[in-house]
Amino acid sequence: MNPIYKDKAKLEELRQEYMFNDPYPHIVLDDFWDIDQLNKATDELEELPMEIWTKHRDPMANDTIVQRKKFGLNMTSMLEGKAPLIERIMNYMNSPEMVDWISDLTGIPDLKPDPFNTGGGIHKSLKGGKLAIHADFNIHHKLKLHRRVNILLYLNRDWDEAWHGELEMWDKYMNACHKRVFPHFNKVVIFNTTDTALHGHPIPLDCPEDRSRLSLAYYYYSEDRPEAEKSNPRETLWFKRPKDGY
Repeated sequence: MNPIYKDKAKLEELRQEYMFNDPYPHIVLDDFWDIDQLNKATDELEELPMEIWTKHRDPMANDTIVQRKKFGLNMTSMLEGKAPLIERIMNYMNSPEMVDWISDLTGIPDLKPDPFNTGGGIHKSLKGGKLAIHADFNIHHKLKLHRRVNILLYLNRDWDEAWHGELEMWDKYMNACHKRVFPHFNKVVIFNTTDTALHGHPIPLDCPEDRSRLSLAYYYYSEDRPEAEKSNPRETLWFKRPKDGY
C-alpha cells in the first residue's frame, strides 16, 4: 500500500472524507499500490490461462439479467504458484496490518477478514460483462459475521472510458446515481456494506475482445453492527436502474 495513506495526519483527513461522502460512507483513492509491483502482478494475471478461472455467479441470481461474463479466483491456491506477486497482494489484503488500517479509516472496530474470500478475490469480466446494481449479502454463510466493508482495487491499464465498466453508487431509493468510478489502474474504492449501499457496473462492457475488466475484491466483517443497520440474514438484493432497466 502507498505509504502516504498510512500517515496519521493523512489518515485522519481520509477518515473525515470517508464518513461524509454521498450516497453512503466511501472513498476513492488513486495510486493505492506500489506501481512497479502492481504492474508486474497484473502481467501475471493477464498471462493466466482462461481455464483456471471459474464462472462467478450468485446462486440466487439469474445470470442473464443481473450479471454476465464474470469470472473469479478467490483463493491463492487456485493460482497454483503461477502468479506469486498477485498472491502476495491477495494475502496482504487479509493481513492484520491491512485490516487495522481499514478499521482506522472507516471507524468500524474489530474488523475481521474472510479466510474464504467468499465472493471476493480476483474478478475478471469479459466484453459484454456487467453486474447489476445490488446490495451485497449481509451475513457470511460460514462465519455468521456481519458484512461491513468492501474494497475494490482496479488493475486495468490504459482503460478507455468509452468501454464503460464504471462502478455506479446509487441512493437507497434508486432515484439517482451519486458517483461513477471508472476502473482505472491502481485506483481503489472502499465503502461501507449495508442494505442501502447500492452499487454495481450495470452497463455491458464494450472493451476489445482481448481486454477484460480486472479487479481485486475484498470484504471485511464484524461480530455485530449498529442496530439501525441490522436486518434478517439475506442473500444479495438486485435492482434495476430507472428507465433503462440495466
